[in-house]
Amino acid sequence: MKRFILFLLAFVLVSGLAGCKEKPVPGGETNKPEIQTEAKELTELKDKIKADGNLIGVAYLGWIEGDAETAKAELAKQDYIKDIPFVKDIEKYAENEGYRMYLVVPADDSVTISVCKCEFDDEYMPYDGEELISTNEPVLIRGNMSDTIPNLYVIAKKGSEKVEYTPAQSGMDGRLENSKNKVYDFTPYDFMAEFSAYDRVPDAVFCGSWIAFENDGNGEERALGLELNPDGTASYVYGIGNSEILEQFEGTWTLGENDILKLELAGGPPESVENPVVAEPYDCNPSFEWEMTTEGLSLTHIDGDEILYGTKGNTFEFYVNEY
Repeated sequence: MKRFILFLLAFVLVSGLAGCKEKPVPGGETNKPEIQTEAKELTELKDKIKADGNLIGVAYLGWIEGDAETAKAELAKQDYIKDIPFVKDIEKYAENEGYRMYLVVPADDSVTISVCKCEFDDEYMPYDGEELISTNEPVLIRGNMSDTIPNLYVIAKKGSEKVEYTPAQSGMDGRLENSKNKVYDFTPYDFMAEFSAYDRVPDAVFCGSWIAFENDGNGEERALGLELNPDGTASYVYGIGNSEILEQFEGTWTLGENDILKLELAGGPPESVENPVVAEPYDCNPSFEWEMTTEGLSLTHIDGDEILYGTKGNTFEFYVNEY
């Protein structure tokens, strides 16, 4: 009888200990709510990246100093990562000179991310240099002494698809440079103090520095440079490639009825290269229909002055002027 009671007590004890174990969930993982939540956030982010047809998502996460471990620990303390809590569990990391932190997330496991040092050729065009890391997992990367000049070069590949991207910030409003819509931008702007000073209105999505190439009425190709700033100021210049400015203008932009973009500019030919002052400025007030495209900014002249001789009614395809 005593043996039976002892056996029964031992059975109850073992059963009780077994009941204290974490309850298993499908897939064999233990039930840890905080890990499940972070996995859910990452999964939702990847779904958004894929929904936009991108191979990768990129977020700018601020200026973070210290060595690699210190920087990652400091990043995990920031309030603005509360919507991307999985950041503190990311193990993949690469850096070049500089302290601007970025997070790169692949759309799925079939996307390979290669992070390289960014180099520049004789024409100041970027290309991929020494490879720092290659992975198909989310990766933290840090670099860029300047906010607008990159020293990191990201290549994302999936089968025959390929995207090359140099993470940096726009010189217009400090946001992640993405004028060609190469990546899905999930930067937590609303929670980062450095962006609170900018007044971002939906109508100013075309703000930035743009460049286009168009033939004038004589068939001569001209390079056109246009800057539209969030504060409503604008500048325009055209010339022969990068070697000679023919005319330059300064002024403002406004949006009229039906979102027509109106420029009110004044300028003309500069005195000389050494003296870029316009001696006898005149008004140039064109109006455009505008559209953001996958390539950049499309402007169709509909009224007012021509911005280039012989181009009344033309459509200009502007691309981001990165340099």
